[in-house]
Amino acid sequence: MGTDAIFRLASMTKPIVSVAAMTLVEGGKLFLGDPVSEYLPQFADMKVAVETRDSRTGAATLVLEPASTPVTVQDVLRHTAGMVNPGLQPITPVRKRYIDAGVNDEDQTLAERVDKIARMPLAHHPGTVWDYSHGVDVTGRFIEVISGMSLDRFVAQNATGPLHMADTGYHVSEDSWNRIAQPMADPTTGKLPDQPDVRHPPKLFSGNSGMAGTAADYLRFSQMLLNGGVLDDVRILGTGTVAHMTSDPLGPISRNTARSRDGSSCSALSCTNQSPSERRFFRGHLHPYAASSATGWRAPFAAFR
Repeated sequence: MGTDAIFRLASMTKPIVSVAAMTLVEGGKLFLGDPVSEYLPQFADMKVAVETRDSRTGAATLVLEPASTPVTVQDVLRHTAGMVNPGLQPITPVRKRYIDAGVNDEDQTLAERVDKIARMPLAHHPGTVWDYSHGVDVTGRFIEVISGMSLDRFVAQNATGPLHMADTGYHVSEDSWNRIAQPMADPTTGKLPDQPDVRHPPKLFSGNSGMAGTAADYLRFSQMLLNGGVLDDVRILGTGTVAHMTSDPLGPISRNTARSRDGSSCSALSCTNQSPSERRFFRGHLHPYAASSATGWRAPFAAFR
């Protein structure tokens, strides 16, 4: 494998898309304290699914109640909106609804996915529980609606392009297909694991995953953040923005979910790499994060508090 090998970035897409969204915050076009419905009206009047059990039979029933507060832009950035990720375990009643609705289907646009998410009940009241979710897809849809551009174009124009991340994007050009890194076959079956096809532009430009790029490109992105938002005299974000992003955004908010207990939980602009009991959010420092076997190093990003 050469040093110019191109990898599927999986959840390492999230920080890139989130940084792109924060350029809109700095430009005064997106406000973290605003209800999501200010930009995406379909998220007004969200309901929370509360599970109740019959005391005699033990049968579970979902009861929908109004959300105690509106879902905010900050909530989707830090995974406290009450949304879930249907690809995780266990399959809770709300995750089952996501699955039945086809939220994870790839044969749809980002707008179609986000519309489905808006029709789903929340698993928690907004701002009360950290739960790894499709929040960055909603963030990506903010970008599209506000900018009038597709997510891939906005990210290229405002993040990867200015940073000269020439090999990073939502698909790999044909002349570079031979550089795409491939996984090893399963020794027990001889089969390759399923992988996204990054050779062609996808129908779905997801904020959660889907980009591909080289290690050298991602190093440039990471170095920009370490430098406080600038690289090679190109400023992507203000120093104050990055400093605030590298602070703990959760405070007393519960992290008691399966994804946060596994010790490697990465969110849009926040990252919990330790168990909740350790509460180890090192302000301004770096720690590893991983999702879908994609691993990197970055600061513990957090949305503005």
